[in-house]
Amino acid sequence: DRGRDEQLERPVPALALQPGDRSPAGRRWHAQPSCAEDRVSDLDATRVQSSADTYIALAGFYAEGGDRDADAEAAYKKAVELAEGDGLVRAYTMLGSFYFLRDRFPDAEAILNEGIEKSGESVDLIYLLARMYREKGDEAKADQLAQRATEVKPDDYQTHLVLSAYRDQIGDRQGALAAARKAVEVAPEGATDADL
Repeated sequence: DRGRDEQLERPVPALALQPGDRSPAGRRWHAQPSCAEDRVSDLDATRVQSSADTYIALAGFYAEGGDRDADAEAAYKKAVELAEGDGLVRAYTMLGSFYFLRDRFPDAEAILNEGIEKSGESVDLIYLLARMYREKGDEAKADQLAQRATEVKPDDYQTHLVLSAYRDQIGDRQGALAAARKAVEVAPEGATDADL
């Protein structure tokens, strides 16, 4: 049947599937220890559409096994290269997290700073870098980054709440109170206590 043959020749969309998702045929996909590796090794890369999301999914398959970090890193880097718009922040987040989880903090720091610059000061990337600094024990640098987020989005009450939490955790009660007051000041009309 010609229609069935053409369907089989289409680009492989399986890379975007997550465990439990349904395939286009309606079957559930379940990750098994060798399932991801088999899919990757059998993949004809020329048939896969080049997109950041495809490379992020491919990197996830490689990283899952634990012994293909070089392949995972290359796929994440390709995702960063191809990403645009909202996908840019996601690609940088994934590569930065990949480095951090492998105790490669200098690489994580460099790639997140690059992402912050290329994304036009993404608050999400600033917070991710701040969280990494906190986990490394550099509370002062984490606080500086939280402050930077309030400068990027001065009218966003959530940035001020995060700054308040950072300052509270390092024992700066006055700074925490000042940031919380600023959050209340810039909160949108109708915001409730639950929002704050």
